Amino acid sequence: MLKDDELRQVWGAADQMEYPYRPCISCAASAKAEISEAVWSEFDPRKKLWITLKERMKMDHEHLGPLTEDMLVPVADLPRFNAGPHLFGTTFGERPANSRSKARERIDEITGPAARGLSRPAPHDAD
Repeated sequence: MLKDDELRQVWGAADQMEYPYRPCISCAASAKAEISEAVWSEFDPRKKLWITLKERMKMDHEHLGPLTEDMLVPVADLPRFNAGPHLFGTTFGERPANSRSKARERIDEITGPAARGLSRPAPHDAD
């Protein structure tokens, strides 16, 4: 769990990052697999909901996550690919992005010395 000042640092760094990493990742407060494997059919901008299917959840039911205006703007700006349904992918949407360590390296690069003090994920968060 990030502290408030750490979240501000990550948010600022994410705002400077290129696709497939966007600020909405920071404020979604979801597990990394839920984010990286997100598909367009889970997002309902009209209702401002992210409906994660139960098949992708550890729970036995779907998860309803509110989408704020701050999250909807970058999501609306994401490219849509014909090859597959994923929001964050490096294969034109066919497969989900799988380079979270690269994202962390990029955040560390952007935040510089300030990143050294950021909390590292607990072992269960690293799965």
